[in-house]
Amino acid sequence: MRLSPPELENIRKVVTVFLGSTRAELRLYGSRTDDSKKGGDIDLVLIFPDEQAKNTFKTSPHIITSELKRHLGERKIDFSIITSDHLSDPFWQLSLAGAIVLLP
Repeated sequence: MRLSPPELENIRKVVTVFLGSTRAELRLYGSRTDDSKKGGDIDLVLIFPDEQAKNTFKTSPHIITSELKRHLGERKIDFSIITSDHLSDPFWQLSLAGAIVLLP
């Protein structure tokens, strides 16, 4: 995984603050999961167990992205929020193959 320990800590901290007591899983996917590659944006997805849990989470992905950039510097970050129902979607199946769980 091509993120430093301080970067990982900052990502986990930021997302945890927004989550509060709401349960969700945070995964890193894309080129940053492959140590043999260089560059690339930071692709993150927050997966809620169901629509009800997602609906209780009122924060926009753009707000979390802004806060991540504040802590990580002006980097390209793709942040998505989905429910576990979306995991059967071909896009997510392909994208999340080899993803790394950052927050269980």
